[in-house]
Amino acid sequence: MSRIIREIDRGTRTVDGIEVHITELVWQDEGRNFEVHRTDTGADLTEDGCFDTWPTDDQITDLLRTAQDLWSCPGCGTSIDASQADLIVDHVRDCDRVDGAGHPRTGCAMSGRVAPQDVVAALYRAADDDRLPWLDELMIAAGFLRRCPCGATAPADERCDQCGLSDDEPAALSYFEVYRCEPEATYTVAALADGDPPLQIRIAAVGGGTVGVAYADNDWIYEVHLAGTLVCSGVDLHSGGFARTTRRWRSCSPNTSPTPTRPRRCTAIGSDSATGPTTPSTAVDAMSDDPSATVTDERHPGWRARLIHDDCAGEPDGDALAPALLASSRGRPRPAKGVYLPGHAEQILAAWLHLADRDRFCRYLRRWHGVTAITVASTADLDVIIFDTADYRDHVGMQPPADLSAERGEWQAWLDGDVYGVQVQRHHSGTTTWDDNTTTATWQWREVDAVRGLYGHAYATRYAHDLLHDCAAG
Repeated sequence: MSRIIREIDRGTRTVDGIEVHITELVWQDEGRNFEVHRTDTGADLTEDGCFDTWPTDDQITDLLRTAQDLWSCPGCGTSIDASQADLIVDHVRDCDRVDGAGHPRTGCAMSGRVAPQDVVAALYRAADDDRLPWLDELMIAAGFLRRCPCGATAPADERCDQCGLSDDEPAALSYFEVYRCEPEATYTVAALADGDPPLQIRIAAVGGGTVGVAYADNDWIYEVHLAGTLVCSGVDLHSGGFARTTRRWRSCSPNTSPTPTRPRRCTAIGSDSATGPTTPSTAVDAMSDDPSATVTDERHPGWRARLIHDDCAGEPDGDALAPALLASSRGRPRPAKGVYLPGHAEQILAAWLHLADRDRFCRYLRRWHGVTAITVASTADLDVIIFDTADYRDHVGMQPPADLSAERGEWQAWLDGDVYGVQVQRHHSGTTTWDDNTTTATWQWREVDAVRGLYGHAYATRYAHDLLHDCAAG
């Protein structure tokens, strides 16, 4: 059973003359929803169902008018009290944007009855193979289709089925250009099925390297090209204490889509395990015997939740989190890898390197990128500068000034190593019978559920209480 693990305040917006407040809900099963409330009355406009994506002004307007029982003219958008039938009839009669039945006028006798996509689908069903290229060009000229950079045709307002790119998607930032270097090795990944576009991975060691030589404790720059189009680039691969070559990293395919912030579910742990939850690539510390690391609930005897320190937690991630710049005292700064990447990330990084002064850098962000809030999470060796660019606020629908306290809390917890996993266990007891017919009482704690990636001890403790109750009551 999924549960809400986090609520993110996305600020207020004024729509149709009414101020509304938007809250993002993050669920344990990786889902995200958005609630909309009126600020004047507190009414939940999404009581009958939340939005799965960022709500637009038109969607919120529909909610407001539905809640007020308003009729909206489909031609001009005028709103009228739904109980005033005479006023609606008069408006339909006088409005030159709708016909006598209240349907929008488009100059077509079938207006309001046949959707354009139905006409396009009928044309493609009727066309033979020889006429398909001609029909593709006709649909592109008409604006129903577009030619994707990968060479395939795709719906004008949707992602390409071949490479996944959309027409209005910003070009991916090349970190080879940021670091002013060239790939040291290029690998072509074979297609998994006929018709799949070619995939190419380009990689180089930060600071320069030699192909075939293994490097430990080193960062790596990579690019992923799909059908000749750059779709992903980064510098978030790190070889750690185990030396890696460029060829070794070929198997580490980077994620090419935004990743939501969420707790990560652990694999099963055998009963009486001496260590905490693990995954094939991540390990965490053994469970502490400190009583403060154990959560119980008197309503559920025989149940407990253990807080496990996660020593290998990744950075906070999710494209709804504000942009951040990681500035180390001993290395080159870089944009945070998993949060929203602003459209001028390269210029922002260059400004940090050029100005070399935090106050001047902050003034630069406010003047040239519309930043209204800047906060910093820091340790002795690393600063994380978090800020809200204008394009980020548009992305999340946030009104200035931004509140970045939640983001700063997560980053500070990550820097301090204040990240935890939770393991819910149930007590089982019994007896063991030996060969001489004697018996011995036995007992053990067995895992029921486990989650990791919880930033902050207080938040992890609250989550442990909720998870324990849900498991025991379910």
